[in-house]
Amino acid sequence: MKNPAEFLGATVLSPMDQDKLRGGIRAAQQQQQQQQQQQTA
Repeated sequence: MKNPAEFLGATVLSPMDQDKLRGGIRAAQQQQQQQQQQQTA
């Protein structure tokens, strides 16, 4: 898990950058879920 200070620093980003960051995190989570499903299949 990353340093909480890094997340606090993210508040300096513009709303558009924050959306991009959230989208990237969401995509990464989906990829992890897909990999887990493939392993259990």
